[in-house]
Amino acid sequence: MSEKVKITLNGKEIDVPRDATIREAAKSQGIEIPTFCFDDRLKAYTSCFLCVVEVEGEEHDTRLQYGCESGHGNQD
Repeated sequence: MSEKVKITLNGKEIDVPRDATIREAAKSQGIEIPTFCFDDRLKAYTSCFLCVVEVEGEEHDTRLQYGCESGHGNQD
């Protein structure tokens, strides 16, 4: 079982598996992030840029990240 991490998604704190993508975390809360090139059967290709989301870090540094690619909990 994957370790859980606490994230804030649209102002709401939730616990999600450390290896979950932002897209998976959002989907678990009923939030659909649009994708065009994503397919569950394949490794993330990140070519269409449709799933780009804004990620705010600890120092309030904001960056854009693919929602289908990296697990948010892997950014230590």
